[in-house]
Amino acid sequence: MQEPSLVAISINNKFLSLELRIEDSELIESVMHGLAKYVSKGSPVWVMRTFTKSLGESRVEMISKTISNRRDMDEFLDETERLISIIDKGQ
Repeated sequence: MQEPSLVAISINNKFLSLELRIEDSELIESVMHGLAKYVSKGSPVWVMRTFTKSLGESRVEMISKTISNRRDMDEFLDETERLISIIDKGQ
């Protein structure tokens, strides 16, 4: 039997946030492709992504943008994949 994936869900009065372990690439891919499907149906999303290479590093990058078509979503997915790859190599 496969080990269960850890999914942390935080809920407050405005947001529901999911946290997934970086090593759960199949689960991350499923979630991101679900988001891509939502955009492909004509529903734009405003994404905010932060990135810190390691926990001890003080530098944090943040992006915020609206994604309204599949091409923009594919670019966002590629960028996210590259960032995950950087984190994987650093651990």
